[in-house]
Amino acid sequence: MRSDFSNWNPYSLEQIKVLFSAADFKWGIAGGWAIDLYIERQTRQHEDMDILILSSEQQNLFNYLKSFTVYVAKDGKLSIWSGQKIDDSCSLWVSEHQSTPFIFEILLMDIVEDKWIYKRDRKINGELNSLFIESKYDVKIVAPEVQLLYKLGASSIRDKDIQDLKAVYKFLDASQLEWLEASLNAQFLIETTDKYDIDWG
Repeated sequence: MRSDFSNWNPYSLEQIKVLFSAADFKWGIAGGWAIDLYIERQTRQHEDMDILILSSEQQNLFNYLKSFTVYVAKDGKLSIWSGQKIDDSCSLWVSEHQSTPFIFEILLMDIVEDKWIYKRDRKINGELNSLFIESKYDVKIVAPEVQLLYKLGASSIRDKDIQDLKAVYKFLDASQLEWLEASLNAQFLIETTDKYDIDWG
């Protein structure tokens, strides 16, 4: 099984838009690219390309990507995805063929009725209709406060996550910041306002 985890040659935004242009399921750009597309400029180098879909749409995704080789990434291992149902603790790494670089990663978001569910603390959720927002680049992106929750709520916060926070912070309004702060405090059960070297106001 593949172990070349750093073998990435990610698709560009334009390639992703073309590839998913006929998709019959909800999807949006996630990760660091979602932050940069929100503030309308690239702030750092991106090693990969992340796409978010709803967990309930994974069979549609499997059919849509049938010409690609797709791997389930879980617990530091990769295995071929043959269409079996996976949960949101997994992600999917996509390559054109078994021996070619990875070109994008698919992340999954669980939903219950009309709400999306945060995988690290299922009491934290949000309205499904606000999960993806429009960008000026004719592609939907994950709302920045939701993306930051996933970055800052991780067990290990990377330098690039702090970079993304600082890049987008001044572009967020009071309601976005209040929601993010409250969600992080709820996850960790402590005040987290000093944790990220940011003046939350």
